[in-house]
Amino acid sequence: MNDFVTSVARVFAASFSRYALVTQMIAILVTAAMVFSGIDWYWYEATRSPHLLGVVIFAGLSGFLVPVFVPAGLLMFGSLRDDAWYRALGQALLKSEIVAFLIAALYKAGTGRLQPNLANGIDISHAFQFGILKHGIFWGWPSSHTIVAFAGAVTFARVMHRKWVRVPAIVYACAIGFGASIGFHWLSDVVAGALMGSAVAFVTHRESAKATSGRPEGRPLPKHIEGHF
Repeated sequence: MNDFVTSVARVFAASFSRYALVTQMIAILVTAAMVFSGIDWYWYEATRSPHLLGVVIFAGLSGFLVPVFVPAGLLMFGSLRDDAWYRALGQALLKSEIVAFLIAALYKAGTGRLQPNLANGIDISHAFQFGILKHGIFWGWPSSHTIVAFAGAVTFARVMHRKWVRVPAIVYACAIGFGASIGFHWLSDVVAGALMGSAVAFVTHRESAKATSGRPEGRPLPKHIEGHF
């Protein structure tokens, strides 16, 4: 457990350095461009339709459940089969998702962006309340659903080599982002979440390669899959 917490802390710290930090800066610039150009408000008005409610519900529920049950399932499966690779994969997904959520919470605590369902026909896409915890950590910029979905999906895709496994993972993350952007987030919240989540996944993959290439939980990885990490 201590090793896992230490690894999470290492991934979190690395997510604010080098290319991951550059990606966050890009996400901020893209958000500013989308806010000031009116793209956020245009997307909001263009996607008001009761026919899209199912997509929003799917994003809201699966964006919460999948990141919990998939890593838990992999960890359980690996433990039952005494398979180090599945445990290592489950831990990698869990690390990326935890770090992604923490990064989103950190930014939300400082930006305090108002969510679309408070609009009531008035353009509030530019409404940020900069400070400390002025709008909590569960609403605002970036989208937690999206950053976590992309962190987990891209981590999974980086580990797996077969397209038939990788493509559905990325499609899932895009579906979560789309549902969030037409329901409970501005489009720029989702774009920023996708960028940041992908950066976290690359950092996690790099850090997991160092931590698990030899022996997850004291056992060596099988030779035919050791290269995946």
